[in-house]
Amino acid sequence: MKISIIASKRGWQTEALEKAARKLGVSFEIRDIASADKNEAQKLGDVIIWRSSSLDKFAERTTFLNLLNDKIIINHAIARHPFLVNKFFQQKYFEQHSGVECIPTFKFKTKNDLLRAISGKMIRLPAIIKPDSGSQGKNIVLAKTKKDIEKLEDDLENYTVQKFINNQGDYRILMLGGKMLGAIKRTANQNSFLNNLAQGGSAEKISNPVALEGLRQIASRVASIFDLTFCGVDIIFDIKQKKYYFLEVNTVPEWKGFQKSTGIKVAEKIIKLCINLHDRKRKPVSDSVENYYRQNFSYLYDKQFHFASRMHLWCNDKRAKKELNGLKIDYLKSPSQKIRKILSEKNVNSGKNLLNKELREKYLKKYPDLLVYNKTLFLNLFANTLFECDLKKIIGNIVPQEKFLVLYKKLSADKKAVAALSTHAINYFYLLQYYLDREKKKINITNPKSYFSIAVNSFSGNFKKHLDLRVYLLTHCIIGETYFYSRPINDDKSVYAGMIKFLEKLISENYFNISLDNKLEFLVCAELCQYNSRLRKMISAEAERSLSNIGNFLIDNINDVSKKNISKNCFISAEHRNVLYIMANNKFVLNNRKQ
Repeated sequence: MKISIIASKRGWQTEALEKAARKLGVSFEIRDIASADKNEAQKLGDVIIWRSSSLDKFAERTTFLNLLNDKIIINHAIARHPFLVNKFFQQKYFEQHSGVECIPTFKFKTKNDLLRAISGKMIRLPAIIKPDSGSQGKNIVLAKTKKDIEKLEDDLENYTVQKFINNQGDYRILMLGGKMLGAIKRTANQNSFLNNLAQGGSAEKISNPVALEGLRQIASRVASIFDLTFCGVDIIFDIKQKKYYFLEVNTVPEWKGFQKSTGIKVAEKIIKLCINLHDRKRKPVSDSVENYYRQNFSYLYDKQFHFASRMHLWCNDKRAKKELNGLKIDYLKSPSQKIRKILSEKNVNSGKNLLNKELREKYLKKYPDLLVYNKTLFLNLFANTLFECDLKKIIGNIVPQEKFLVLYKKLSADKKAVAALSTHAINYFYLLQYYLDREKKKINITNPKSYFSIAVNSFSGNFKKHLDLRVYLLTHCIIGETYFYSRPINDDKSVYAGMIKFLEKLISENYFNISLDNKLEFLVCAELCQYNSRLRKMISAEAERSLSNIGNFLIDNINDVSKKNISKNCFISAEHRNVLYIMANNKFVLNNRKQ
């Protein structure tokens, strides 16, 4: 393969990329593009890292990039959004497509227009006035009074005006291939309001997991909405309102200060991503996806346990087992304290980020212990099946068994609640069954025939349109029966076989109204039921057409139900879908496992 680095001039970043490519044994070139010529386009490498060029930013650049349809481009989004570097465009586009409150941002033709807006209380001082296409904090003005504005040049057409955010620094997050590489906090020196390192600011690495997660969620959303393979996302924390705001995105970020603060070798990460993206042309999609998640396991953050546990339980994978051993201490640390913490959160985080929340909320209020009991019982199941650690006595000292059974009896008799809560209700029944199986005297409580009946007959009226709930109800019956991949289906095989055939018919009749996640989970369940589905080829073909253009992971870009998902082009958000895809392309292995 060959990498072409497009840059109008050399600098520290291009030299770092050159050095990294040489180290990794990749053919490369650094060149400028001065004309939108087809012959020029054909000479470029398989992967193009676009930093800058001598082309006009609009007509010529867009025309030239459209000639590169057969190439992999970092960042291709600059062709589709020529105004992407514009600060005003960034704020308004992000606000429109994310639904998230952004910094109040304005445009004015003249300083008199701005002064009239201040007099009319449309905008209040202090305010930030910055160039639409500026970088490194250059030519930014902090206007504290009207006199500051009167000193400006009259023409403000190429400037953006923003509310000043009271802060103690801002954050730079580097996103690459749908992943957050890391984050730094930039703090202005005492003589400036600018946090930029180029303006004398200082930087420190962010290591706090809670802070990193908050920053990752915003930065991932920004990169996804703007469809950027590599970018620097700037976020600011308002110390008065106690909230984060998206500040701006840099499509051609510099990383010298970031690398110095974090120790992350950014250029090597970029070249390795180029190699990964090129591999998709030579390898099966399933191999590209699996390799991408394995190679970037450290960037899964709080999804590491989910990925490694599924890979170990499904494939009996040795590498996944090693990764789980690395997570074991934290997972089993102070279980009594952890369980009490889980149970204390039932009125705080119950239902947070819940799918179909509007429909399910009244049932969660009716059964307020359900979600926290599920978390507790999941902790018990995986402690035992992955680490052979029995938490039943510890749990029993905190939650009497009778409390679990009371919730079970009420919930199992409430068919509408089971239909609405779907996954959460079904998980509870099977998790509780596993918990009770530890008794010398086995108590049977799961009733797959009843759950099947609910899936067939209870989805009418308000529930009729919720195909995902119906699919998840049945797939989690099948998965639940295996105690989340720790054993084969032993009992009621004919009932589970009926479920998988019903699911096959349901998906066939509503194909584009069902998410790719649902379809892949169906394939996993078909494997558990040892059922050769006629839908396998169709779903596999859809998955192969669903590769993200910024990294080797699947996004749901075909089905109607996923079109509103603004954060789908994200490595972590896509983990559930992709681990299901990997599982669906591997046989369910039970050897060497305690059953």
